[in-house]
Amino acid sequence: MGDRTNEQAQAVGGVLHRINQLGAATERLFSRLFTNIHHRAKIESEREARQRRKAELEAKINRARLVIAQNRQLKARVQLQQRDIERLDGILATITEGIIMQDLDGKVVFMNNAAHNLLGKYKNFRDTELGRLFDTYNQTTALAG
Repeated sequence: MGDRTNEQAQAVGGVLHRINQLGAATERLFSRLFTNIHHRAKIESEREARQRRKAELEAKINRARLVIAQNRQLKARVQLQQRDIERLDGILATITEGIIMQDLDGKVVFMNNAAHNLLGKYKNFRDTELGRLFDTYNQTTALAG
């Protein structure tokens, strides 16, 4: 009986050893699986963050392109207006009649060469009959407004 008990004990010990090895192998397997799952989740999270950042950058690039296009349009408009102003200045400078322009507040903002030649400087213009007529008109429109 002693041999049989000894054999059974060895058999049980062998089974327990195998179960222990299986447990250790299972633990390593699950550890690797968990590490792999965690690693994949981290990679996926980083990928999603990169995609969001890429979308943000693309939106900024598109806004910058829109601003550049608007800037080009504005530059073209300004150039056209500058050409128009130069053309009109040229026309006003060559007209032989005196031209005087006021702003909405009654301040003289432009006198062409002919007006300067006829009336003198702006300061002298206020002392002329035409200057007094401008002042009267400005006072009348100020009262009416």
